[in-house]
Amino acid sequence: MRRSYIDGILRAVLPEEERFLPRYYDAQLRWDTGDARKRGLLTLWLFTSNDRMADDRASFTQAFVRAGARYRRQRGATTYSVTPWAGRDVLSFADEGDPLTGEEESELSRTLWPVGVRADLMRDAPWGHVAAGLDVQGGRHGRLSFGDENESVDGDLPEAMTRNVDRWSVDVGLWVEGRYRVAGDRLVVKPGLRLERYGLSDEVVLDPRLQVTHTLSPKLVVRESVGLYHQPPTAADTDPDYGNPDLDSAVTLQTSAGVETVGPLGMQLGVTGFFHRGWNQPTAVLPPPGKNFETSNEPRSGLGAVMLELLEEQLGSFEYRDNVGASVAYGVELGVRHQVGRFLGWGSYTFARARRKDDPTRFEGWRAYQLDQTHNLSLVGSVLVGKWQLGARFRLVTGNPYTPIVATTENGAELTGRPLSQRLPDFIQLDVRADRAWKRGWGTLKLFLDLQHATWPLRDNVEDAGWDHELDRPSYTKGLPILPMIGLEYVNDRAPAR
Repeated sequence: MRRSYIDGILRAVLPEEERFLPRYYDAQLRWDTGDARKRGLLTLWLFTSNDRMADDRASFTQAFVRAGARYRRQRGATTYSVTPWAGRDVLSFADEGDPLTGEEESELSRTLWPVGVRADLMRDAPWGHVAAGLDVQGGRHGRLSFGDENESVDGDLPEAMTRNVDRWSVDVGLWVEGRYRVAGDRLVVKPGLRLERYGLSDEVVLDPRLQVTHTLSPKLVVRESVGLYHQPPTAADTDPDYGNPDLDSAVTLQTSAGVETVGPLGMQLGVTGFFHRGWNQPTAVLPPPGKNFETSNEPRSGLGAVMLELLEEQLGSFEYRDNVGASVAYGVELGVRHQVGRFLGWGSYTFARARRKDDPTRFEGWRAYQLDQTHNLSLVGSVLVGKWQLGARFRLVTGNPYTPIVATTENGAELTGRPLSQRLPDFIQLDVRADRAWKRGWGTLKLFLDLQHATWPLRDNVEDAGWDHELDRPSYTKGLPILPMIGLEYVNDRAPAR
């Protein structure tokens, strides 16, 4: 269980007008009993998270909970398992308003109740294995609620936006895969096939996939993969009132090839190239008659666009979309890992490009994706000092592209430059951590101390760019200064009584 107290610390040092403070909370619980080779292994699990950003007036909350059980049994060469699960997702924005200015109270929220079950069966053989399974996932999709569910916020919202009408859907997937070894493990071929039926879009899709591994020597391995992947539309984007109920799934072809080897001093090295091509992608188009949507003349930009990308499944896009877009992503990933005595270090670097193609009736050519990050460097190291594990992580990431505001008119209207033509400053962050474990007869107790963004105040990372109307110049929204955390974990690993 973890709970951050950065909100309490910053509340004491920040002025009142800057107190839009974060509070992070998460917890996990797991219990195992039994033996998979005897009567079966039963695992019960529960994890939850509740993150909130708030000041004295407004708040943004994102919370979820998941609970489930997994039963696994092994009989000879056959292993099977069943995993039912259920959960609840809540996303909400609330503003208490301001009586002095006459601004009224407002609220926007959506609640989802996902449920599912997964069953799989695997049979080992001298040449490899064959496996198959069933995935069923669905649940209740709450409608986007504005204010009170029986009364609109300002009296002008359509009834469809305020009534409490939920939707139900079920996705069903069948999959099968094989793993075939040739000449021992020198060549491993892993073909797969997945057949799915999506409830929201009422369509059936088939995804073939293939992975191949060549072990050329004990120190040199080559891997290739190719596969087709469908992504069903979200409940928000297929909403009958403020979505497109005829939206279909998006399709992406993913390919990769990589090499893993052992370098000097026993370092593990790896390099992987990838290319993804997507079509039938949902993108904003001009709505049909009778649909009241605001359609922008340029792609969304800034922190708001990034948040919508990350929260799209729950919140929706607030656009009328159709399957006329396209996507492409390509790049190369480098990785290294090395251990010397009590020190363990690893690093990764990714060079990548991500592009999107929007409505061809309004836009031409490709544009940068809002989350396109050309360079991504991560370095991690840890060392055992006495009974404490000390570690650090350094990250350097290219800033996201955004549409700059270049000037304002006399009436305050903002004039923008070429869409997504500039980038935010690079993201640079150093995190440090200390862990300690106490093993007792009743179990193990683990304590960790974590300080994120230890590079502050030497550097403030920029999250968004805007315009300061008072000073008539660009302005920047900065991220959190520091985020200290303390956590305690209990592991029930005591020996069973005889």
